[in-house]
Amino acid sequence: MKQNLSDSEEICTFCRKTFSSTGTEEWTDAYGNSFMIDKPDIKYALADTSLGEICICDECYKSQEFTGFLPADICEIHYQFGLGFLQASEDEQALKALNSALNYGSSTDLFLALTRAHSRLGHHAESKMFQQLASGKS
Repeated sequence: MKQNLSDSEEICTFCRKTFSSTGTEEWTDAYGNSFMIDKPDIKYALADTSLGEICICDECYKSQEFTGFLPADICEIHYQFGLGFLQASEDEQALKALNSALNYGSSTDLFLALTRAHSRLGHHAESKMFQQLASGKS
């Protein structure tokens, strides 16, 4: 049975939980660009994977049952949650998710997010290291 969803509703790919927007909030990407997004009633992330775009709620993310996904997919899932935690100023959670992403892959965007997380937590040496990695300097 096909569900009719508004533009502001999502369904978790794993548990099929439906959640919707409670308004909008401003986000900033790793490059400092600001944009408005829907503010969900629960935490979730959208990730582009080799199996297509998935939506994953916080509960399913915490279960870490990513069977069938490539390492790059798992990296992207952790990265997207890390960005969400950064946006919510949950810096310790962000660092945990971003470090988990680093176990599965790396990218300039991931290095920039790690720079931001470490900087917020006062980890200046680590922040500088990831900033250098992001710029291609090591």
